[in-house]
This record gives sequence, C-alpha cells and structure tokens, in this order.
Amino acid sequence: MLDHSGRRPVITLRGIAWLLVGILIVAAVVWSYRDVLEMIQRQEDRLELLGNQLKRKVRAREQRVEDTKRLDPELAVAKAVLRRLALPWEEVFTALEQATLAHRDRIRVLSVQPDVDKGVVMINGESEDFEVLMDYLKQIEKSGVLTRVRLVNHQVQVDVAGRPIRFYAVGSWNTAS
Repeated sequence: MLDHSGRRPVITLRGIAWLLVGILIVAAVVWSYRDVLEMIQRQEDRLELLGNQLKRKVRAREQRVEDTKRLDPELAVAKAVLRRLALPWEEVFTALEQATLAHRDRIRVLSVQPDVDKGVVMINGESEDFEVLMDYLKQIEKSGVLTRVRLVNHQVQVDVAGRPIRFYAVGSWNTAS
C-alpha cells in the first residue's frame, strides 16, 4: 500500500546506519589527518636538525679555510726551512774542503752562500793563479755534489801583496744525489 500522507518516521534504521557510516568516515579522516600532521612535524624537525648540522659543518669548513689562509705564510716559511735543512750540507762542505786541500794554500774560500729557491751555491774566494782556480772549480764539479760549476766573475787584486785573484763562482745543487 501506498502512503500518500507524507508522514514518515523521522529516525529510521537506514538513517542511523548512514549516520554511523558517516561518523566512521569522519573519524578515519580525522585520524589520518592527525597522522599526516605528526609525520609533517617529524619531517620538519628532521629538516631543522639537518639544517643545523649543515650550518655547523659550513661554519667549521669556513673556519678551516680561514685558518689555512692565516697559516699559509707560516707554512711557506716552514717549508723553506725544511728545504734548507734537507740539502746535503756536509757533502758540499766536504767537496769544497777536499778541492781546497788539493791546492793547499793556493785557494782560500771566503764565503759559501746557498740560494735554496734557485738551487745554487755561490762561492767567493781567492786564488794565487788562474789555472789553479779553474782546476779547483773542475774538482768541485767532479765531486758530484754540485753541477754546472761556473766562474761568474774574477778580478786580480793589484793593491794586495801577491796579487791574488778574487773570484765568484756558482754551482747548481745536484738533485740526483
């Protein structure tokens, strides 16, 4: 039978069922929303932590770069000192001494000046004659400690008794030894 009166019960079992389904859906959405908010908060916290770590690392790296720039001149000086100390000083002095002894009192070494940056040794001295001087330089080169030993300048000292030859010679460090 058809009821045209329009009166229906306000609360039906079907309505209650749909209400419960709607409440469950809203509860599930609210629960998911809360989970998403917690996940977002965790990710933001992690991002902040990583950002702080990155900032610390950047500051530490900048500090190291600054320290390195500040220490570069000191490091260059230390390297220069090490290069000077690493040179075969004893061998050079032995070679000069033996070449001098071979000519007894006819050669006198006045100074030995190394130039580590250029890799040379400058020798100033006096000789009684030119042949002795040239032989002296050949003997230094034969020692193998210095190579390309060359007479750079020489001058006869006319105002000094015995008229010695004042000389200036240069030899390169032998880096192979």
